[in-house]
Amino acid sequence: FWWLYRLGQQAQKDNGYVHTLLGNHEVMIFNGDTRYINPKYKTQENETGISYTYLFSNNTILGQWLRSQPAVIKIGDMLLSHAGISPEVLALDLSIEEINQHVTDRVFYEMSLDNESQADEVIFGSDGVFWYRGWVEYPPSEDVLNAILEKYGVNHVVIGHTIVPDIQSAFNQKLIMADVMQPRDVNKAIVRALFVDKKGFYQINSRGDRKPIESS
Repeated sequence: FWWLYRLGQQAQKDNGYVHTLLGNHEVMIFNGDTRYINPKYKTQENETGISYTYLFSNNTILGQWLRSQPAVIKIGDMLLSHAGISPEVLALDLSIEEINQHVTDRVFYEMSLDNESQADEVIFGSDGVFWYRGWVEYPPSEDVLNAILEKYGVNHVVIGHTIVPDIQSAFNQKLIMADVMQPRDVNKAIVRALFVDKKGFYQINSRGDRKPIESS
Protein backbone atom coordinates (compact mmCIF):
# COMPACT_ATOMS: atom_id res chain seq x y z
CA PHE A 1 0.00 0.00 0.00
CA TRP A 2 2.87 2.39 0.70
CA TRP A 3 4.24 1.52 -2.73
CA LEU A 4 0.89 2.43 -4.34
CA TYR A 5 0.73 5.59 -2.25
CA ARG A 6 4.15 6.73 -3.48
CA LEU A 7 3.51 5.59 -7.04
CA GLY A 8 0.39 7.76 -7.17
CA GLN A 9 2.37 10.82 -6.17
CA GLN A 10 5.10 10.06 -8.70
CA ALA A 11 2.56 9.49 -11.48
CA GLN A 12 0.90 12.87 -10.94
CA LYS A 13 4.27 14.59 -11.30
CA ASP A 14 4.56 12.95 -14.73
CA ASN A 15 0.98 13.83 -15.74
CA GLY A 16 -0.22 10.28 -15.08
CA TYR A 17 -2.56 8.79 -12.51
CA VAL A 18 -2.81 5.72 -10.32
CA HIS A 19 -6.37 4.66 -9.52
CA THR A 20 -6.74 2.49 -6.43
CA LEU A 21 -10.07 0.72 -5.83
CA LEU A 22 -11.35 -0.61 -2.53
CA GLY A 23 -12.14 -4.33 -2.35
CA ASN A 24 -13.75 -6.65 0.14
CA HIS A 25 -10.55 -7.35 2.08
CA GLU A 26 -9.91 -3.65 2.74
CA VAL A 27 -13.48 -3.25 4.01
CA MET A 28 -13.00 -6.31 6.22
CA ILE A 29 -9.91 -4.74 7.80
CA PHE A 30 -11.76 -1.45 8.34
CA ASN A 31 -14.41 -3.45 10.21
CA GLY A 32 -11.83 -5.23 12.37
CA ASP A 33 -12.09 -8.57 10.54
CA THR A 34 -8.54 -9.92 10.25
CA ARG A 35 -9.24 -13.61 9.68
CA TYR A 36 -7.45 -13.69 6.31
CA ILE A 37 -4.33 -11.64 7.03
CA ASN A 38 -0.89 -13.21 6.72
CA PRO A 39 0.22 -14.89 9.98
CA LYS A 40 3.31 -12.67 10.05
CA TYR A 41 1.07 -9.72 10.87
CA LYS A 42 -0.33 -11.57 13.87
CA THR A 43 3.25 -12.00 15.05
CA GLN A 44 3.84 -8.31 14.45
CA GLU A 45 0.82 -7.47 16.59
CA ASN A 46 2.16 -9.57 19.46
CA GLU A 47 5.64 -8.07 19.23
CA THR A 48 4.61 -4.43 18.93
CA GLY A 49 1.35 -4.31 20.82
CA ILE A 50 -0.16 -2.42 17.88
CA SER A 51 -3.19 -3.99 16.24
CA TYR A 52 -3.17 -4.56 12.49
CA THR A 53 -6.46 -2.70 12.10
CA TYR A 54 -4.99 0.37 13.82
CA LEU A 55 -2.45 0.67 10.99
CA PHE A 56 -5.40 1.30 8.63
CA SER A 57 -7.43 3.52 10.94
CA ASN A 58 -8.20 7.19 10.47
CA ASN A 59 -5.35 7.88 12.89
CA THR A 60 -2.72 6.99 10.28
CA ILE A 61 -1.70 8.52 6.97
CA LEU A 62 -2.05 5.21 5.16
CA GLY A 63 -5.44 4.56 6.75
CA GLN A 64 -6.79 7.97 5.80
CA TRP A 65 -5.55 7.57 2.23
CA LEU A 66 -6.90 4.05 1.79
CA ARG A 67 -10.29 4.88 3.32
CA SER A 68 -10.67 7.78 0.89
CA GLN A 69 -10.34 5.59 -2.21
CA PRO A 70 -13.41 4.90 -4.38
CA ALA A 71 -15.29 1.65 -4.87
CA VAL A 72 -16.32 2.37 -8.47
CA ILE A 73 -14.57 4.43 -11.14
CA LYS A 74 -15.06 5.30 -14.78
CA ILE A 75 -12.00 5.54 -17.02
CA GLY A 76 -12.67 6.30 -20.65
CA ASP A 77 -15.32 3.87 -21.81
CA MET A 78 -14.72 1.42 -18.93
CA LEU A 79 -16.50 1.05 -15.59
CA LEU A 80 -14.29 -0.62 -12.98
CA SER A 81 -15.15 -1.99 -9.54
CA HIS A 82 -13.92 -4.84 -7.40
CA ALA A 83 -16.89 -7.20 -7.75
CA GLY A 84 -19.03 -5.47 -10.37
CA ILE A 85 -22.44 -3.84 -10.48
CA SER A 86 -25.16 -6.34 -9.67
CA PRO A 87 -28.82 -6.05 -10.72
CA GLU A 88 -29.55 -5.12 -7.10
CA VAL A 89 -27.06 -2.24 -7.14
CA LEU A 90 -28.36 -1.13 -10.54
CA ALA A 91 -31.89 -1.04 -9.08
CA LEU A 92 -30.73 1.56 -6.54
CA ASP A 93 -30.40 3.98 -9.48
CA LEU A 94 -27.32 5.65 -7.99
CA SER A 95 -24.61 7.52 -9.83
CA ILE A 96 -20.96 6.53 -9.44
CA GLU A 97 -20.49 9.50 -7.15
CA GLU A 98 -23.43 8.48 -4.99
CA ILE A 99 -22.19 4.89 -4.64
CA ASN A 100 -18.75 6.14 -3.63
CA GLN A 101 -20.26 8.60 -1.16
CA HIS A 102 -22.10 5.78 0.60
CA VAL A 103 -18.79 3.92 0.84
CA THR A 104 -16.86 6.96 2.07
CA ASP A 105 -19.48 7.73 4.70
CA ARG A 106 -19.16 4.21 6.05
CA VAL A 107 -15.41 3.61 5.91
CA PHE A 108 -13.90 7.11 6.20
CA TYR A 109 -16.38 8.97 8.35
CA GLU A 110 -17.24 5.71 10.14
CA MET A 111 -20.96 6.41 10.25
CA SER A 112 -22.81 4.21 12.72
CA LEU A 113 -24.47 1.05 11.46
CA ASP A 114 -27.55 2.27 13.35
CA ASN A 115 -28.02 4.74 10.50
CA GLU A 116 -27.54 2.16 7.76
CA SER A 117 -29.82 2.78 4.79
CA GLN A 118 -31.25 0.30 2.32
CA ALA A 119 -28.60 1.43 -0.16
CA ASP A 120 -25.86 0.73 2.39
CA GLU A 121 -27.20 -2.77 2.97
CA VAL A 122 -27.07 -3.51 -0.76
CA ILE A 123 -23.71 -1.85 -1.47
CA PHE A 124 -21.95 -3.64 1.39
CA GLY A 125 -23.95 -6.87 1.17
CA SER A 126 -23.44 -10.07 -0.79
CA ASP A 127 -24.88 -8.42 -3.93
CA GLY A 128 -22.81 -5.29 -3.49
CA VAL A 129 -19.76 -3.84 -5.19
CA PHE A 130 -17.34 -5.65 -2.83
CA TRP A 131 -18.83 -9.16 -2.67
CA TYR A 132 -20.97 -9.91 -5.74
CA ARG A 133 -19.87 -12.97 -7.73
CA GLY A 134 -22.78 -13.25 -10.13
CA TRP A 135 -21.07 -11.98 -13.27
CA VAL A 136 -18.71 -14.97 -13.15
CA GLU A 137 -20.70 -17.70 -11.39
CA TYR A 138 -24.29 -17.09 -12.51
CA PRO A 139 -24.35 -14.22 -15.03
CA PRO A 140 -27.51 -12.15 -15.37
CA SER A 141 -28.84 -11.53 -18.85
CA GLU A 142 -27.08 -9.37 -21.40
CA ASP A 143 -30.02 -6.96 -21.06
CA VAL A 144 -28.94 -6.25 -17.48
CA LEU A 145 -25.38 -5.62 -18.61
CA ASN A 146 -26.61 -3.35 -21.39
CA ALA A 147 -28.63 -1.38 -18.84
CA ILE A 148 -25.49 -0.90 -16.73
CA LEU A 149 -23.50 0.24 -19.75
CA GLU A 150 -26.21 2.69 -20.74
CA LYS A 151 -26.68 4.12 -17.25
CA TYR A 152 -23.00 4.83 -16.73
CA GLY A 153 -22.19 5.77 -20.32
CA VAL A 154 -19.56 3.09 -20.93
CA ASN A 155 -18.89 0.24 -23.35
CA HIS A 156 -17.14 -2.17 -20.98
CA VAL A 157 -17.33 -3.31 -17.35
CA VAL A 158 -14.12 -4.57 -15.73
CA ILE A 159 -14.34 -6.67 -12.56
CA GLY A 160 -12.12 -8.67 -10.22
CA HIS A 161 -12.97 -10.51 -6.97
CA THR A 162 -13.95 -13.88 -8.47
CA ILE A 163 -10.99 -15.86 -9.80
CA VAL A 164 -10.96 -17.03 -13.43
CA PRO A 165 -8.33 -19.27 -15.12
CA ASP A 166 -7.23 -16.51 -17.48
CA ILE A 167 -8.29 -12.92 -17.95
CA GLN A 168 -11.32 -13.27 -20.16
CA SER A 169 -14.32 -11.52 -21.64
CA ALA A 170 -18.00 -12.21 -22.06
CA PHE A 171 -20.89 -10.67 -23.97
CA ASN A 172 -18.62 -9.64 -26.84
CA GLN A 173 -16.11 -7.87 -24.56
CA LYS A 174 -18.75 -5.86 -22.76
CA LEU A 175 -17.61 -7.65 -19.60
CA ILE A 176 -13.94 -8.20 -18.72
CA MET A 177 -13.08 -10.55 -15.82
CA ALA A 178 -9.58 -9.75 -14.60
CA ASP A 179 -8.98 -11.66 -11.34
CA VAL A 180 -6.57 -14.56 -11.88
CA MET A 181 -4.70 -16.67 -9.32
CA GLN A 182 -1.32 -15.03 -8.76
CA PRO A 183 1.76 -16.86 -7.40
CA ARG A 184 2.78 -16.33 -3.79
CA ASP A 185 6.42 -15.88 -4.81
CA VAL A 186 6.34 -13.41 -7.69
CA ASN A 187 10.10 -13.74 -8.17
CA LYS A 188 9.83 -17.40 -9.15
CA ALA A 189 6.60 -17.52 -11.14
CA ILE A 190 4.65 -15.65 -13.80
CA VAL A 191 2.37 -12.78 -12.80
CA ARG A 192 -0.51 -11.86 -15.10
CA ALA A 193 -2.40 -8.60 -15.56
CA LEU A 194 -4.93 -6.85 -17.77
CA PHE A 195 -3.49 -4.40 -20.28
CA VAL A 196 -5.68 -1.97 -22.24
CA ASP A 197 -4.77 0.30 -25.10
CA LYS A 198 -6.57 1.86 -28.05
CA LYS A 199 -6.37 -1.42 -29.95
CA GLY A 200 -8.11 -3.53 -27.34
CA PHE A 201 -7.75 -5.73 -24.26
CA TYR A 202 -4.78 -7.99 -23.58
CA GLN A 203 -3.46 -10.35 -20.95
CA ILE A 204 0.19 -9.58 -20.23
CA ASN A 205 2.64 -11.30 -17.94
CA SER A 206 5.89 -10.62 -16.14
CA ARG A 207 7.89 -12.21 -18.99
CA GLY A 208 6.63 -9.55 -21.38
CA ASP A 209 4.23 -11.81 -23.26
CA ARG A 210 0.98 -10.30 -24.51
CA LYS A 211 -2.07 -12.02 -25.95
CA PRO A 212 -5.38 -10.51 -27.03
CA ILE A 213 -8.42 -11.29 -24.92
CA GLU A 214 -10.80 -12.95 -27.32
CA SER A 215 -14.44 -11.97 -27.54
CA SER A 216 -17.01 -14.43 -26.25
